[in-house]
Amino acid sequence: MEALELFESITNSMFFSKSSMILFLNKIDIFSEKIKKLSLNIIFPSYKGGLNYQDGIAYLRKKFLRLYRNKQKLYIHETCATDTTQLESVFNSVLDTIVQENLQDTGML
Repeated sequence: MEALELFESITNSMFFSKSSMILFLNKIDIFSEKIKKLSLNIIFPSYKGGLNYQDGIAYLRKKFLRLYRNKQKLYIHETCATDTTQLESVFNSVLDTIVQENLQDTGML
């Protein structure tokens, strides 16, 4: 809950109104195990999905997207910081996105 409030406060701030945002949903390995035993509806009564990773992560993605009122793009990445191969791939993708957007913003693309 606190993460959602903080996300909404930061991403909808006038200081970031012209900035794309990147959201990392980290520790997916832990989430994947916990959701098999505990339903998200304990914290989020509106959650109607099952005790599985796909339903849970889809619900959380939607929760964050609903709070995001910025006109710029929001990139969401599910990560596991201990999976260095996956993390390297995500960071390369993020870096490429940032470079591409900066090149477009400066008229170089």
